[in-house]
Amino acid sequence: TYIEPGAYVSPGSRIAQLLDKDPILVEGLAGERQIGDIKVGQVAAVELASGEAFDASVSYIAAIAEGDTRTFKIELEARNTGQNIPEGVSANISLPLGTVEAHFVPASVLALGNQDQIGIKTLVEQGQLEDGSLVGTVQFLPAKIVSATSRGMWLADLPDTFNLIVQGQNLVSLDETVEGVRVPKVEQRRLGLIE
Repeated sequence: TYIEPGAYVSPGSRIAQLLDKDPILVEGLAGERQIGDIKVGQVAAVELASGEAFDASVSYIAAIAEGDTRTFKIELEARNTGQNIPEGVSANISLPLGTVEAHFVPASVLALGNQDQIGIKTLVEQGQLEDGSLVGTVQFLPAKIVSATSRGMWLADLPDTFNLIVQGQNLVSLDETVEGVRVPKVEQRRLGLIE
């Protein structure tokens, strides 16, 4: 209530706020990489900071990004089954967006292609020397960043197998013939390439 009993009210003044608790409305922000995979009607799991959990369906997706954050507002609705949920409670929204095959690489191996695409440099093997080192040409493979962690990046749109250049990738040029050495498993673990 905004006005005390008996107080003078001028036209257009707010006198009360009504709260409709059915349906429950949950608002969130989706990143620009995810927004294309979210569809109206898609079901998400919602967990409130107060402990309640329920499923909600996407009812609105903004067509314009929010300012500098480049995120898009989404709204989800759920039927209230008698829960006494206060307005303004924080929520975690888990919205499955499908699966993507991806490779995990350290962020240090990312490279820029000729047209500023993000990707990696690989060695296209042409032969092997007597000491076991590889001979091949340097190739750039553009990739899509699926997600980033503190340990590295998950990249999609790459072939199933390739020879990733993990050291010296900034010193070699595309189509250059180079010698490469396979990284031992201990070093691969240190770089986070294998578990």
